[in-house]
Amino acid sequence: MMQILSQIDSWDHEFSQEDQMLVAKLDDAVQTHQILNIKTTDEKTYSVFSCKVLHLEGHLTLIAEDAADHCLMVIPLHKIQSWEPLEKSSTPRVTNFELEEFIVAVRSMNEKETRLI
Repeated sequence: MMQILSQIDSWDHEFSQEDQMLVAKLDDAVQTHQILNIKTTDEKTYSVFSCKVLHLEGHLTLIAEDAADHCLMVIPLHKIQSWEPLEKSSTPRVTNFELEEFIVAVRSMNEKETRLI
């Protein structure tokens, strides 16, 4: 148990101060159901509801609901170039059960499979 706790503590130190601030801000957006405009490093822009930040497939990842079509998406944090909060004009539709089922489905898939969820 102590080894697990020391590993968790070392993971916190592996992330830069900027990464830790991003995670904190995204967690705040999760709590307030704030719509975020996210720009990725490959020049794509998304308007999303932040749902959950977690460790997935070896990277810190944002699970988000698209504000337009309400589909769930996976965005690795290292691919987020910039983000800004937007004025709330709608509410998220995804339930906690659907979110957890999505995460379980993504984790259970092999990298070689096409993800159609």
